[in-house]
Amino acid sequence: MARLSDAVIRSLKPAARQYFFRDDTLRGFGVRVSPQGTKTFALMHGAERRLTTIGRYGIITLLEARVVAKKMLAEQTLGNHAPQIVSFQEALDLYVSTHLPNNRTAYESERVLKKLLLPALQSKKLPHIRYHHVADIVDRIKTRPAANHLYFEARTFFNWAVRRHFLSTSPLAGSTQPHPTVSRDRVLTHSEMRSVWNAASAIGYPYGSIVQLLFWGQRKSETAAIRREWISNDVISFPAAFVKNERRHDFPIGPFASSLIETIPNGGSMLFPARGFDDRPFGGWSAGFIRLQRESGVPGFVLHDLRRTFATELASLGVAIHVIEKLLNHTSGQLSGVAAIYNRYSFAKEMRGAVLLWERHLSSILANTVSQVA
Repeated sequence: MARLSDAVIRSLKPAARQYFFRDDTLRGFGVRVSPQGTKTFALMHGAERRLTTIGRYGIITLLEARVVAKKMLAEQTLGNHAPQIVSFQEALDLYVSTHLPNNRTAYESERVLKKLLLPALQSKKLPHIRYHHVADIVDRIKTRPAANHLYFEARTFFNWAVRRHFLSTSPLAGSTQPHPTVSRDRVLTHSEMRSVWNAASAIGYPYGSIVQLLFWGQRKSETAAIRREWISNDVISFPAAFVKNERRHDFPIGPFASSLIETIPNGGSMLFPARGFDDRPFGGWSAGFIRLQRESGVPGFVLHDLRRTFATELASLGVAIHVIEKLLNHTSGQLSGVAAIYNRYSFAKEMRGAVLLWERHLSSILANTVSQVA
């Protein structure tokens, strides 16, 4: 046996009888070689040593076959073939590998569950977890939005565990999120905008830089995910897979936003990678926001209020509502329903004009040379 590689697979010669060449790095995984020389990935598993075909070499790659084999072994371990009680960590590993890759916010979901729930629950068997085990963790979260977010991710995970028959009922069944969701209409005053901007500047990269870019009205998760290759010709093109409404969003930027982006350290493709990763977006929202609140001194605001403030200020400057909605990448409102289907005009010119107007206005606000709009 040896570690399988493309070179090793190509070197395997047919014999008079079919044989199975095992990979010594993944239990039961290997290549079946027929007398005719056909090479097929397969997995030998279970007490009966059943050989399950994965796919023919050349049609699928070694990497793809190895991923499938790992999932098959994980499902067997977690009781897909033989029901058994599993630990929180075992179930979470399967959840991350089989469910989250299809989720738009996969990185953030994995980060929250592993950072906040896993340390306390990893050794507990899934059926032994009770409501108070999760509630005690959620109650220790310092900010209300972060506590609600953790509750949502935990509830989603346990509901998945019920569907996979690891649980008969979720420990969070019948419960509600820890803090009520309040419809907000908070718009920052010019003085508050200056305070938040200056605090973000003091905090610096990465969190402070993200907050400053949020003054252009984009969603925080989408801003944190920006890659350098998305930026071209003074436009940030958010791919459909990374935005809430799953539609590509082309957002024009002016000299002010471009100058901010130019100050960001060039450490790779992602402008704001998570600590220790080069392919995952920033995730330290709670700690950063606590510091932002403290240093800005602005009471009762959340980051999403910057998006609402952006829209309100543009409206006060006379920008048409449908142009504001295009900048926000909204799919409802002035251009929805039948109108959205038949009106394919991009409004790129109007959007760029609005952004340039906004950048001049924002510069005046930060310099304290414009009066507050009533």
